[in-house]
Amino acid sequence: LASSADVAVIATPYELGLDHRKLARRVASDFDVALEESRAQGLAPPAGAPVFRVGHSLGAKLLALLACEAGAGEGGAPQADPLALLNFNNFRVADSVELASKLVGEMQGGGAAPYGGAVRDAFAFVQQLGVAQGVAVEVSPTPDELAAALAGYAPAATAVFTFDGDSLDCSAELLAALPPTAG
Repeated sequence: LASSADVAVIATPYELGLDHRKLARRVASDFDVALEESRAQGLAPPAGAPVFRVGHSLGAKLLALLACEAGAGEGGAPQADPLALLNFNNFRVADSVELASKLVGEMQGGGAAPYGGAVRDAFAFVQQLGVAQGVAVEVSPTPDELAAALAGYAPAATAVFTFDGDSLDCSAELLAALPPTAG
């Protein structure tokens, strides 16, 4: 499909972590390296060709973070590449754990499934251990911090897509926080 459309697709994998700004910067750096290597090998269009960045769930959040940083003057020039953000995810860790425990419970047939509760209990233990060690077990930036940062959102164009029935989708909150000039 990419060949027949005369486009290159570069997927940028990342490891999960709590510092989403660090993840976003790493994804941007890895993408830039992969794009340059692809161009050097003749596998991607030359410099100056349009670049469209697409992110799903946490990947959408990472792209939004990069655009916020660019708009605030961090990391160089303003983000000029159009973005497509699919099922934007901006949950706190505790919200994600609650959804995971519900999913485990549903996979066990619903009701008071023992493993769903075990997921919640394990996370509660990790939180207590983190407090005892002086380590926060929360994503950074928090959902509220990201919503505040979205005022500086500066991509050339942004499209937000949602899928029906996705309980992790925070796209409505994203759209409410974006400035009117974002898309």
